[in-house]
Formats: sequence, C-alpha cells, structure tokens
Amino acid sequence: MTQTQSRSHNKTSVTRIRNRGDNASASEEPSIGIVERVELTDFMCHEHADVNLCHKVNFITGQNGSGKSAILTGLVIALGGKASATNRAPNLKEFIREGRTRAVVRVHLRNRGSEAYHPELFGDMIIIERQINATGGTVS
Repeated sequence: MTQTQSRSHNKTSVTRIRNRGDNASASEEPSIGIVERVELTDFMCHEHADVNLCHKVNFITGQNGSGKSAILTGLVIALGGKASATNRAPNLKEFIREGRTRAVVRVHLRNRGSEAYHPELFGDMIIIERQINATGGTVS
C-alpha cells in the first residue's frame, strides 16, 4: 500500500491511499493483510475472548474496565510490539491474567487473492500466535 501525503503548516493530510492493483473495483473486498480475528487467552482481564472483525470499520464498546483496550493491546503484542509501546505494562509477563502462568494471543490475517503471501504454505489465512510465560520467555 502506498500513501501519498501533502504537508503544509505542520499538518499532514492523506490525499490518497492506493493499493497495488488499484484498477480493482471499489466494491471488491480487500484480500490480504486484513485482521479478521483476535483471540486472547488469559491475557489481561480476559480468560478467553474471541473477537471476529469485519474488513471495514469495527466498533468495540463496553463499560470501563471491560477489556476493550486489552483487545488492541493483544493485537500490538501479537504483531511484535514491545510491552512498553502499549503504555500498559513495563514487560510482557504483566499481561498474564492474575493467577495464571501464561497467556496466548492469536491474530488471524486474511491471505487471499493474487497478492497472497505464499498461499501454498499459509493458505487463505495467516495465524500469528504469541505465547507469554510467567517466567519471562515468549514463544512466537
């Protein structure tokens, strides 16, 4: 994906976002890199959360402390972000639910169409899993 930006007076405005193969119709569904699902097990306040997302706009609503931000934090951690980047905890083991010894975060990315990444190896879905252990180690 390519972004074209124009800057003026310390403001950045995105004028156009263009995908390779920009000649596809506007109604065609994106086929690669879309987050379709986030699964959290013993992560922050969630014993188990399974969130299915659509390819356009998603709203996650709930009361304060219900775990909305934990879903985004899990996404960041699964995709390789550091704990400190989330402003939620100084290290990964702090994300393990109280009383548990490990947490698992899984992100499902769409991998379909002509630009799919090694479809013969990954198929139409790439699943990224990160396991966080109370001893401090992680398995990706």
